[in-house]
Amino acid sequence: MDILGYTILVLILISGLPLLLFALRHGNNNADKTPDESEWYDENGNHIYYDRKLIRYLAQKTNHDHSDSVE
Repeated sequence: MDILGYTILVLILISGLPLLLFALRHGNNNADKTPDESEWYDENGNHIYYDRKLIRYLAQKTNHDHSDSVE
């Protein structure tokens, strides 16, 4: 490999160094983040995914009760 090949290799490595440093500095570190389980529950303690039919039923029942009391 001649001097031109080494020069091109060094330029490629130098141009990739800022990207590597950025990736190392701003990498996604999920090990320290613990999931907040309270975001999965509504104010009544129902799980928003597994109890969605129950939540819908309670909302419809509440709306129905409110419409009866208005009349």
